[in-house]
Amino acid sequence: MKFLDPRTGWKTYAICAIGIIAGILQAFGIHIPGWVDWCLVFMGGAALRHTLQKQSDALASTVRDAITLPPTAPVIPVDTASLPPIK
Repeated sequence: MKFLDPRTGWKTYAICAIGIIAGILQAFGIHIPGWVDWCLVFMGGAALRHTLQKQSDALASTVRDAITLPPTAPVIPVDTASLPPIK
């Protein structure tokens, strides 16, 4: 996994860049409506959730593939008629 790979996290980086541009514009006195900030927050959260879901699915499949189960023991039949009764 590469840090700042534009092919994998482009949605998150684009939302972050738009937020930085909006913040700079606000610092220079240009009015940006409040709903733009909220939209960026929710879109950024959705992009991060999507990324985390993809990464956790990849991790789960890696762990699932790495697990080896021990062989099962053979079932030995027991003659229950010869056992003493339970009191």
